[in-house]
Amino acid sequence: MEEDFVRSPDNPITQRLQEYTTNSDSDLQHVLNMSRIEYEKKSKSYEEEQFQLLEAEYKIGCVQREAECSNIRVQFNRLSKFDKNIESLNILVNDVLDMYINGIIQNYELDENTYEYLFKTLKNVRLSDIDRKMLDKLFIKM
Repeated sequence: MEEDFVRSPDNPITQRLQEYTTNSDSDLQHVLNMSRIEYEKKSKSYEEEQFQLLEAEYKIGCVQREAECSNIRVQFNRLSKFDKNIESLNILVNDVLDMYINGIIQNYELDENTYEYLFKTLKNVRLSDIDRKMLDKLFIKM
């Protein structure tokens, strides 16, 4: 009975592998060039994507810094209309704020006299504590 369940062996299959031959090295060069071109396309698209992300991040940073500095500009401009002695200080503060907003500088060094004059003048300007701290961080004494 057991012999009834044993199946007969399969017929042998003979396969012959085909040999890959190239006509010349030009086929290989063609494949390598195609691979290089594909890599360059992917690399270029990746670089463009990274550039767009950095540009968006820069714009967001500029908008945030502009919002931080808007009250300071308004207060200095308002005060400079009434006091002409502050006009040169207003120009300095606005120029430094422009550089800060555009991400060119993180802080600005002032000589001791100008620094003292700036912060004495700030006592007459209505600024919040946050704005004063930002100016303290932005303007540093040499």
